[in-house]
Amino acid sequence: AAANSTAADYANAVHFLRPRSSAWRVRVLTCSALERRGIGEVWAAATEHRGVLVDSGEFAERRADQASQWMWSEVTDGMLDRLRADRPTRDRLAALDAGVRAGTVSPTAAAQEILDGFLRAQR
Repeated sequence: AAANSTAADYANAVHFLRPRSSAWRVRVLTCSALERRGIGEVWAAATEHRGVLVDSGEFAERRADQASQWMWSEVTDGMLDRLRADRPTRDRLAALDAGVRAGTVSPTAAAQEILDGFLRAQR
């Protein structure tokens, strides 16, 4: 009874959320592994969801977006590692960070100085 009431509350709340997918309508289901009830229905809905996303092209689009985000995350992490490993840049980072924290250097100016100095040293 409580699960059905909660499910009804969630079903009502879902209408207020912006859909993440134009191809899929969110459904609220209940299940209980303890009572061995509803598991098949939840699995069927998950399988259907994946199928709808694959058929609409959204699945591939999301995977491509994830791969792109992963690439840029790797670029960012790699650049930060290289910046921190470069002795002149590392020495300058502490002073610029202190200036940013003290309000005497803007974050934009500090970032530009770090990047300019690092890139000059790489030439």
